Amino acid sequence: MKMELSDFHSHGCWNIDDGVKDESEALIFLTTAVDSGITKLFCTPHMIPNGKYDNSVEQVVDAVDRLKALALRHELPISVYKGSEFYLNESSLNRFLEGNYVLLESTNVLLVEYAKNVSNIREINDRIFEIANSGIQIMIAHPERYFSTEKEMMESVKDWLSSGYYIQINRSSLLGMHSKLITSLSWRLLKEGYVHIICSDAHTGEGNRICRLDDVAERVTQKIGRANSELIFIENPRRLINGEPLLRTKRIPLTTLEFVRNRIFRIIR
Repeated sequence: MKMELSDFHSHGCWNIDDGVKDESEALIFLTTAVDSGITKLFCTPHMIPNGKYDNSVEQVVDAVDRLKALALRHELPISVYKGSEFYLNESSLNRFLEGNYVLLESTNVLLVEYAKNVSNIREINDRIFEIANSGIQIMIAHPERYFSTEKEMMESVKDWLSSGYYIQINRSSLLGMHSKLITSLSWRLLKEGYVHIICSDAHTGEGNRICRLDDVAERVTQKIGRANSELIFIENPRRLINGEPLLRTKRIPLTTLEFVRNRIFRIIR
């Protein structure tokens, strides 16, 4: 029997961002999700203030409603919910104050992202703080993609965790579909117990960045154990939907090989 999974970060809406291109690809996207055990899908179009995908709340809602209607029309056993991936830039606070953002549906959680290798992490943290200070629960999307070194990432993630923010990493990062550095950083976060949720961040109907989580759930179970895996893929999604605080997994000690590899990598960097 397949595990019932929830995906809180995906781009299955067409004509709104860099996700699926059209309705036919969206149907493949949804079918893949269903076949892999996803029963709850949050579609989170990019909202980039004054950027390429400067979408309004109305545009996001309309796009997700189209995806929801597509699933219903084809009688797919999946519930589609709205959300957004809110981009933190110099215009983001003004847009937030104007109410131009979309929380994960029926939650108080806002998924946020920012530019890779940003030069001033303090400015990013100030923007996150201002949003969180309004009472919104922050979820940081894919932190494994933002940093050039493990040290930089670990310092920022520890600060975010101490501030009460949630950490979300990507399926594709853990499965080695990006750089070796991103793969290494994502597994380090997971084994340290710094991850609350793993999502697909799917953008396509076919290829690497598809909407599935069963394959990464199997790999995660092998690496950090069933109890930790079920916390990430079953318990925390349930908690998120029910408005309960998310939990962190237990830390998995690094193996001798991993410890040596990490030290060598830091020296080389």
